[in-house]
Amino acid sequence: MHKDSRQELDKMDRKILYQLDRDARMPLSRLSKKVGISKESLHYRIRRLRERGNISKFYTIINTAKLGLYLFKMYIQLQNTNEETEKEMIAHLYAHPRYAWSCFSSGRWDMLIAVWAKDPLDFDESFLSGFMGKFSQYVLSRELSITKHNINQNRRWFYATDEAPVLSDVGGRSEEPDLDETDREILRIIANNARMPSSRIAELAKTTPGKVRHRMKMMERNGIILAYKISFDLRAYGYEFCKSFIYLKNTDPKRLKQLLGHCQHHPNILNEVTTFGSWDLELEFEVPNFEYFHKSMKEIRDNFGDLIKSYDSILIYKEYKVDYMPGCYPALEEK
Repeated sequence: MHKDSRQELDKMDRKILYQLDRDARMPLSRLSKKVGISKESLHYRIRRLRERGNISKFYTIINTAKLGLYLFKMYIQLQNTNEETEKEMIAHLYAHPRYAWSCFSSGRWDMLIAVWAKDPLDFDESFLSGFMGKFSQYVLSRELSITKHNINQNRRWFYATDEAPVLSDVGGRSEEPDLDETDREILRIIANNARMPSSRIAELAKTTPGKVRHRMKMMERNGIILAYKISFDLRAYGYEFCKSFIYLKNTDPKRLKQLLGHCQHHPNILNEVTTFGSWDLELEFEVPNFEYFHKSMKEIRDNFGDLIKSYDSILIYKEYKVDYMPGCYPALEEK
């Protein structure tokens, strides 16, 4: 874990982080105009932010539903585990080709796991039966959900602004796009390397920079590539990652749209996830403390009491892999 670097961030650093979280692939020339410093100073500051751990990688949000894959999540209450068995679980996940994300938490659930699958039968055959066959003695209870839509917005707590949020919707109807192996290789490369130059992507994908730029533009246009973002250890900023699981009284489309709109303009909410499962909606918060999270949830309940029946919550204290493409490359950018 990186040391707490909150005091090292000045206003310019926060402006840079804010802009990179809106578009991490933005060229230095355009970014320098937006933040008001030279390209040389900007390059130095970004390198310093990487070295301090304020940025751990630049990643790409890819809509895997457009690749025929849904995100299946399992929420687990653990029993009789120790550090060794938890390490075994994580190692098992890393060996799985469609492992997307996992975390350990306190609250309603102890562990959350997300994997990609084509349908429920594929999820069972490719992941669930194998995982439970190996670790069922450690699972006290479990719940499953399928993500319908995961709406992500850029972080506004970096830098206060009146700009509308940049929204990315991962999900929707499953499709089988007309992508060849070069397209898929480009996606695997940029998933954790959003700022990688086209020339380097072309070298790895065994194609030309012109083709890389053209294909990326087409995939952006077709809603496969949605956004370019930054990743980091939240604790380096003194922030916490909290999740709420909301049970709705009804699913009035108009009121639900208003609720989602309210959440999308909250500076500390990063994702709104609609699901097929026991609950209807998940909200993911990045907050300075747990009290702030509960105050935010109270405000939401006060404004949408006609819609919200109840909610559960967790505090995520250890997050593992966060990928948006199966089989993707690790972060390769130099610091």
